[in-house]
Amino acid sequence: MLNLYKSNKIEVISELLAEELKICPPPINEKLEIVVPNYFLGNWLREQITIKNKISALYELKTISTYTESLLTNFFPVIDMSAWNFESIKWGIIDSLEELNSFKESFPLRNWINKYLDNKKTIDGDIYNLTKKITNNFIDYLIFRPEMIARWNRYEINSSNLFKNLNPDQFWQPILYKLLEEKISEKPSCLYMIEVIENLRKSKNVQFQVPNQIYIFSDNNLSKLHINFYSELSKFIKVNLYLLSPGEDLWNRINCLEGELEFDDDESKLNLNNTNIEKIFGKFGANFHKLIDENIYKEGINLKNNLIYLDPTTNFHNKKDIPLLNQIQKRLIDNNSVDFIVTERDDSILLCEHFNQNSQLEYLRNKIIEIINSCENIKYSDIAVLSPQTNLIKPYLRYIFNNELINGEKIPYFFIDEDNHDSSGIFEFLVDITEIASEKITLEKIDYILSKKVTQNIFDFNITEKDEIIFLLTQAGFHWGLDDKERLGEEKNTLDWCINRITLGLIYDKEVNLSTFNLKPFSYKNISLDLNKWVKILIHLKKYINLIRGSFSYSKWVEKIKFILKSIAGSNANFNLEISEINRILDNHAIPLIPDDLILLKVFREILISCINKVKYQSKSRVNKILVSDIENSRHIPHKVIFLIDMNSVNYPKLPKSENINLLNNKYYLGDPSVFEREKYSFLELLIACRDKFIVSWVKNDKDNNKLDVSFPIKELISFFDIFLNQRQREIIIKDSDLNKNEIIDLDKSKIVKSNYSLIEDINWNEKKI
Repeated sequence: MLNLYKSNKIEVISELLAEELKICPPPINEKLEIVVPNYFLGNWLREQITIKNKISALYELKTISTYTESLLTNFFPVIDMSAWNFESIKWGIIDSLEELNSFKESFPLRNWINKYLDNKKTIDGDIYNLTKKITNNFIDYLIFRPEMIARWNRYEINSSNLFKNLNPDQFWQPILYKLLEEKISEKPSCLYMIEVIENLRKSKNVQFQVPNQIYIFSDNNLSKLHINFYSELSKFIKVNLYLLSPGEDLWNRINCLEGELEFDDDESKLNLNNTNIEKIFGKFGANFHKLIDENIYKEGINLKNNLIYLDPTTNFHNKKDIPLLNQIQKRLIDNNSVDFIVTERDDSILLCEHFNQNSQLEYLRNKIIEIINSCENIKYSDIAVLSPQTNLIKPYLRYIFNNELINGEKIPYFFIDEDNHDSSGIFEFLVDITEIASEKITLEKIDYILSKKVTQNIFDFNITEKDEIIFLLTQAGFHWGLDDKERLGEEKNTLDWCINRITLGLIYDKEVNLSTFNLKPFSYKNISLDLNKWVKILIHLKKYINLIRGSFSYSKWVEKIKFILKSIAGSNANFNLEISEINRILDNHAIPLIPDDLILLKVFREILISCINKVKYQSKSRVNKILVSDIENSRHIPHKVIFLIDMNSVNYPKLPKSENINLLNNKYYLGDPSVFEREKYSFLELLIACRDKFIVSWVKNDKDNNKLDVSFPIKELISFFDIFLNQRQREIIIKDSDLNKNEIIDLDKSKIVKSNYSLIEDINWNEKKI
């Protein structure tokens, strides 16, 4: 049985999941695993279920790929289903470049491969980035073109059947795949999925060890292969698929003509006659709904379709009191034709243009303070500030939220970056030291590394001492350069030269001229620094930087990083746990497929960041703090107030990069990924996740005062509003860059509606006990 649950409120899904686990708990010896789209949503879901069931939830949250691989081990116990992971494919490709070069079909990559071989197989930034691009494409093939992978697997490397439906400049890809097969011991997991599907279709009674029930929360992140796989499993066990959806029948609303709804990634023309919002933002979700429907119909799946859409307008007795946000959410659910009613008191949706980034962020801060002060039932944790690119807002976070000089108060916030990881202190130090080592050493660079809190903790000094040593280095004559190697043999005015002067100053009088050392001792009177300690600190930094300058094999790089970590542990035992964890990560990352090729420092730094970021340092707590995040990680989390900022055409939606080598572009199939349409659909997801105020903003000019355009889907949204708004209503909802008009939030305008719903009417819980 496939139980499909669709709802416009994630609270419904969390309550439903909690009740499912309460009514039908897993056996005591069975580890319960739940599929979620990402870590942050999984964390939120875990908290909600724990609150609902009054106990700490004993289960594991996994992505669809990780969960499927673990499930496949029940069918193939001795197979390593994760063998074709990103790292294995990436390093396998690098190790195959020389062999690939011997095939005439490799001509499209000839320039890169020749550069790689001419540089004695040194992995520079160009080779590394090319390899990552190819790896990402191969991951796409494993998920969205499993039939093509099965064909490549079936034929030998010299067979012309490998090149079916490919252009000559694409022939190198199946050849590269065959070379990877020789290096990676197992077949890709997608081939085992196909095998399971075929076996399940042949047999009526199949005995296998899998959970009695499977729980999958999806946000349109399942491929056709995943849907087929779990649909076939649903013939033998219960598969529960929870889908967060803005409304039903999106496909027919958007695609009035027969045929598949294809994606045009080059779409740039505005359709200013859209009569519903889903036509602007909803293609991605419509295609996913259609994919599920087609698969269920074609395979004859026993389906129980549970539609639990909650009307966001039912708590309002007077139609005139229903905020525009709730009216739009209702239309998304049922596609009603009721005219929108917009009052002059309605501030549930605002579209705001600002003159530049500074004015946008000032507005953001002032608006947050006004909302907190005027709405008693809104606290900081009810507010989210989301941006298509968090790097645009990250430099301003302290100015926005911690600047007491502006409004006399700090605003607590919780920042989630695009990788959704809170870094450990030692990791931050490694990232900084590898960055500095790749550049010319200046006083500013030394000041930067010494200003970091983690550096101060490692070497036990404070910010006052740092300021004194920076001044002292200036007085000692430091100009630039670590030592004479960096200055092509000239030692004078380098950091090494200054350290020697300070060291001699501790022994000799500064008037003594030691011809043997070709420099004068340097000593500075009236200084509070412990110069013996600081000489050791500077020597350590110099040693670390010199140690990692150059190109080395991966194993050699790991040795060098471990040497630095061991040295830090010797200086400060407080970091031993973090150091042990980083050592473990580096050891686990050292897979056999990594060749002994030389790796440039900048490339290794990227590898270091990538492998460390896989471990989540989730030490921060979001207790009554504003969420500041990228859209991707937080688009499902409900908030009373959502600020969606930086909605300019350069930021949203992300325009697809020209990937001529991606074979998915040869022909579109229903369910194929589209970054462009996925980005647009996230707007709908945020719209249904907002409970009270949805504020969208963009800037008119960049930092250089160059004109910027608003994102064209937002421009379409404005045109949609223009259909039913009069001039006065438009001025209230759509704000231009004239910020001289101070907007005051009236408490009477901002009625927060408490959700009041019960699932008992919709779900037969007794049936689930059977």
